[in-house]
Amino acid sequence: MLSFPFACLDTAPPRFSPDAQAQGRALLALPPAQLFRRFVTDKESEGMRWAALALIETVLDQIPPRDAPLPDSVAALDERLRARRADLGQRLHAVLERDGRARRELLRERAPVRALSGVWLESVSQPATQPAPLVNRLFRARCLDQQGAPGRQPQWQRHHHVLLDNGLALPELADPAFERACLADTASWLQACFLQSLALYGARCLPEIAGVHWAFHALAVDAAVGGPLDDDAAARDDAAEMFQTLFAQHGSATPGWPRAARAALALAELESLQVQAMLTRLCRQARRNLDERVAEIVARHAPYAGKQHGKVKVDGETLADRFASPDFDPHAFVRAFKASPYVRARDPRQPCRFMGAIQFGGPMFGVFDADETMTLQAWSLQAASPETLQPPANHDMPQTAWDAVLTALPAHPGFDTLAETVAPAPRQFFHRLVNIEQFPAVLPLARTYAEQGLSAAAALLHAPGDGSAWRHTDARAFPYTRDALYARFDAIYHDKLLGPIAPLAEMPDAEEVVFTQKTFALGNLIDGAWAYRSALRGRHLRAADRALFAIYADEMGQGDVAQNHIQLIHQVLRSMDVHLPHIASPDFIEQEELLDEIYPFALYQLCLAQFPDSYRPEILGFNLGIEMFGLGELRLHEIEKLRRWGYDTAYEVTHLSIDNYGSGHARSSLDAVADHLDQVVLSLGPESAAQEWRRIWTGYASFAQFVERMPTPPAAPQSPARTGHAPLHAPA
Repeated sequence: MLSFPFACLDTAPPRFSPDAQAQGRALLALPPAQLFRRFVTDKESEGMRWAALALIETVLDQIPPRDAPLPDSVAALDERLRARRADLGQRLHAVLERDGRARRELLRERAPVRALSGVWLESVSQPATQPAPLVNRLFRARCLDQQGAPGRQPQWQRHHHVLLDNGLALPELADPAFERACLADTASWLQACFLQSLALYGARCLPEIAGVHWAFHALAVDAAVGGPLDDDAAARDDAAEMFQTLFAQHGSATPGWPRAARAALALAELESLQVQAMLTRLCRQARRNLDERVAEIVARHAPYAGKQHGKVKVDGETLADRFASPDFDPHAFVRAFKASPYVRARDPRQPCRFMGAIQFGGPMFGVFDADETMTLQAWSLQAASPETLQPPANHDMPQTAWDAVLTALPAHPGFDTLAETVAPAPRQFFHRLVNIEQFPAVLPLARTYAEQGLSAAAALLHAPGDGSAWRHTDARAFPYTRDALYARFDAIYHDKLLGPIAPLAEMPDAEEVVFTQKTFALGNLIDGAWAYRSALRGRHLRAADRALFAIYADEMGQGDVAQNHIQLIHQVLRSMDVHLPHIASPDFIEQEELLDEIYPFALYQLCLAQFPDSYRPEILGFNLGIEMFGLGELRLHEIEKLRRWGYDTAYEVTHLSIDNYGSGHARSSLDAVADHLDQVVLSLGPESAAQEWRRIWTGYASFAQFVERMPTPPAAPQSPARTGHAPLHAPA
């Protein structure tokens, strides 16, 4: 039975540091397109989390209005969504049937939302929510979006092909030119901001995400605009079945129903607003004069002209100077250009100089696409009787529900504050990092903790000796080449991990085996956490991010709970009669099964994970260390001990296989580092690659520092207890 995990039903107000409110309000005061860009680029700051949650709460308070009645069943909600889908589909179909060229313009304006399809799933899978069945059901959908199914491209790639098939080569989402190329309106940008806000609250807003996920697929606006993809129906059916199963037993009495239903209705309203805005713009575009349309073309291309026009002047000023001016007015330029000899043909039977330049053989051939060329041709023929150019009308819908949101945002009351300058005790710190959406105030402390770990690791890079003193790793620095990297890890694998393999000289008793597993348990309970924020939208095209996400997806069983590694470690612990509360629960702070001494490794990993952009090279190195560790002797001996005493071996056996050095996570982690550095050399040069390598290797050393100072368990382990010696790591 699907149900909401603990973390998303905790309604306690989140706690931000005192400065977060001012930062968040400043972000929300930005124009919508600029706010969109900040959401794309800033995945780490506390101010952005403040702005995101304020936007979510305000949207769901205003759209639909808070006092609007909610449907009392899944069937009633389904009926509303079906009716809305039929209405939107008919309106879009009518426009596309009248004008086939409209599809291209609709795709351009829809691009900010289309590019974010599924973005709300980005943080659904995280330490606070795994291994809940609902979370894994949604995470499976994210895996399909990001990786695709066997023999099928990822969804983002197929969306890209739809644009190309319709003559649209838009910049990538990470490119600041994306906003300028889309020509979208306020409704599109704000809806895109709302969807990205949900991506920062995968635990706290899980009911809302479930509702948005179903509604987005049920309404199928992207299919109506760009044509259906071959698996749209399957995705829609899966989203509907997931939502219906979630509320099947108790219906609207299920905890989370009002939140999920309200979010589904809100998404339906936002989609309607965006479609109406797009259609309104199309109608106005059809009515506006040619001068306005040419001014729009000029505005689109002027930023890329540079000095290529040489000494060509219009109204006594070179084109290079006009286009480079911060006060450049495309409408004024069109008026002047239209009156110039470049457009006024001496012989009406011959093309003007400008049209000759953009035809085949001319110096500007290929600059404008087919539709733009047709518009320019009509405009040049009209040059003999110029019309008066009016500034473009505001293409946004007047007085929409977004107006209510924008009016209400500045009055948002804010959130609780938590002022801490020193990290709390390890158990409290761990609780807050797991529940980062409830305690974003710890983000500055998390960054400091990560920096301290990396600074300490840097000392290992220049450790004396030949590396033989390193038991499981070798973090001594060396100049990077691809061959040198693979040679170092071949040596680690054969000499340190495989070489010492021998049968156990003595089988420990059952109590010691349980003790050892409990020292590993905390790290295992957050398995993959270092990579759970990889391949976020705007970064999903990077090869290194895709590699990290693929590893994380495997750790989570690709959305299959039975193969989820968090589920497997709970399974192992239960076989030992060790029963732990969920790590997101306050009860976990008080549990006495796990030692205080094992927390530093888990804390460091969670701190690093909060900053996927700032510490991307270090995360690549850390990932390489953790995926190599546990191959060979250590893992084989643990399996032997567990089998001897009849304990579950699933977690150890799975990792021994999936992390294998030939083709598993260890190999893909090594390849990810090498491929990333090769790309840096090509794009930024050898010096930048050398700097990147130092950071990657420091990340590797930050893992090694935990492993190499690993003490052995005491001869007479204390269990349960909070004291005693324990390894500071957990193999993953």
